Amino acid sequence: MKIYIAHSKSIDYKNDLYKPIQESILSIENEILFPHQKSDDSSNTREFYKTIDLVIAECSMPATGLGIELGWLYDDNKKNILYL
Repeated sequence: MKIYIAHSKSIDYKNDLYKPIQESILSIENEILFPHQKSDDSSNTREFYKTIDLVIAECSMPATGLGIELGWLYDDNKKNILYL
């Protein structure tokens, strides 16, 4: 399964979000995509999100980009979105 981790850049995502997921069985059994693992910039297109099976969205902090991503997913009728 291809899982995308969406989040605000206002949190310590590398330590508080990415690291626990990378160390879990979730990352062994699935392809996990972290938007800012290699760069602080994310240039995903709307077509990219159509290839994702599941999105895990960390929503504790507001973010315009996160809102746009979730809007695209909702608009494309992605039924398997998990909001944390």
